[in-house]
Amino acid sequence: MQTINFSKYHGCGNDFIIVENIEENVAKLAIEMCNRYTGIGADGLINLDRKNIKMNFYNQDGSHGSMCGNGLRCLSAYLLDNKIINKQEFEVLTDAGKMKVEVVDSKIPLFRINLGNPSFDSTKLQIETVKPNFLNEKLTYKNNIYYGYAVLIGVKHLVIFVDDINGITKELGSYLSNNPIFKDAINVDFVSLINNKELHLRTYERGVGFTKACGTGAAASFIITNKFKGGNDTIKVVMDIDSLDITKNESDEVIMTGKALKICDGTYIWRN
Repeated sequence: MQTINFSKYHGCGNDFIIVENIEENVAKLAIEMCNRYTGIGADGLINLDRKNIKMNFYNQDGSHGSMCGNGLRCLSAYLLDNKIINKQEFEVLTDAGKMKVEVVDSKIPLFRINLGNPSFDSTKLQIETVKPNFLNEKLTYKNNIYYGYAVLIGVKHLVIFVDDINGITKELGSYLSNNPIFKDAINVDFVSLINNKELHLRTYERGVGFTKACGTGAAASFIITNKFKGGNDTIKVVMDIDSLDITKNESDEVIMTGKALKICDGTYIWRN
């Protein structure tokens, strides 16, 4: 039996447990702590490597993720709250590379994160296709045709435009996410365009299912809307609980701005 200190944060309702320097059986720990009935309950677990300021991210099912946009803001708030970082600008190392973080308002707290440049490369996206990219491609489910746009922005995403995001079922989300064409599964973003400055988003996350929000999903939806659907260079992405502002700079790097809020601290009894 082991006692583990943890903190819990959320970004737009996307919730995360944060622990530090766990070295063994982290995937198993993620499954148990993230369980909403027998654990703390969360969409994911962040295991901070404090020495290197590195984010190690695990989904609810224990699968490893290269990074997480909402999780990165939550970790940034944790770093400030625990005085691990006392700068207005800093970097967090992730498996998708170094992410630049700017503290916009420490009282809210509000963060601006540079997610870097997107990629449409099918090889990097691990898509089973001879085409160099997967853009406006047909996917069929129960005789219905959906057109998907795949993009990598730290995390792999498939953007699907629909008229009504509330009518999307978890069965459809799971089918598209786990379609064999996506070798390691993919996050699926269902997008409803309101106008060229606002869209509504619902994301089916790989290894989790539908979540209240997804930061990289908001970024992916912005990228595709801006590039292919006449979207503005700054778009408000509205999700179940809150919204994110997504824009791009002169180098076409994607910038995400949003809040991260602390829920609680505690200790977890791990009977591993």
